[in-house]
Amino acid sequence: MESLYNDLTVEKENLLPNEITDHIKTYSQRGWMFHFMQYCLFTVLVIAYTGLVAILALHFSGDNVHNTDGNCFDRSTLFSPAQEAIVYNTVSPAVPSTDGDPDTTPYGGNPSLEGDAAWARLLRPTNIRISGDELFKMNETSLPLIDGSGDYWGSLEVYHQLHCLKIIREYIALDYYPADLHGDLFTMVPGRVFPTHIDHCLEALRLRLTCQPDLTVMTYHWPEEKAYKPDPDYRTSRKCVDWDKLHEFAINRSFSVLDNIVLGQDGQAWNPALSRESQK
Repeated sequence: MESLYNDLTVEKENLLPNEITDHIKTYSQRGWMFHFMQYCLFTVLVIAYTGLVAILALHFSGDNVHNTDGNCFDRSTLFSPAQEAIVYNTVSPAVPSTDGDPDTTPYGGNPSLEGDAAWARLLRPTNIRISGDELFKMNETSLPLIDGSGDYWGSLEVYHQLHCLKIIREYIALDYYPADLHGDLFTMVPGRVFPTHIDHCLEALRLRLTCQPDLTVMTYHWPEEKAYKPDPDYRTSRKCVDWDKLHEFAINRSFSVLDNIVLGQDGQAWNPALSRESQK
């Protein structure tokens, strides 16, 4: 206002009375328009900022909670080199009923050579190569491979979980599988009901199931024949990772520790066979 007053004081010396009045009105109108434009601009900026915040909030909450893109890896999961192999399909898995035929899958039923071979193929790529750059992205370290590749030893956790299922299955069927099949894994500790390795596997599977639970809704129906309880429908459609693609990714990176290419504690190649003998 002081600036406006000074301007008027200088100019009114050269103006007639009527002109002075008109001049003051002009300045007043300009001042009102200036403040009005300021208010409008401020309002627009507030609306734009609020909208941007809302869009970002929806974007990130959608990624972490409501990710419906069938070809996108769950963004709540930390970095994994296997993300590039993740593709989702909608399937209705053929899970046998509790009173049905368990031999519909090679992984169930009575122990057999065919079943053992199927489990062996399933667990073949347990050990895979991880690059130094991938380790850096994971903020992890691991044992290097001394074959000149610059790679490191890694495993996808899913294969550890499958290993645990296989171990529990074999422990249940000790009449078929020898107790020393896996060295001392089934050795009993006095005062315990289960071997410590079985306890480890049970807890590993429990943590996995509660970490990323399957939210598919299972429904119930009365069977056609008279029954004392309804049957759950195990074939409910669900979104599943294309296992063949993920398994192929792991196969292409797999190696055998029996190749003696893992750096040992003595700075030489680790020999698993010799290590096992030295523990006896």
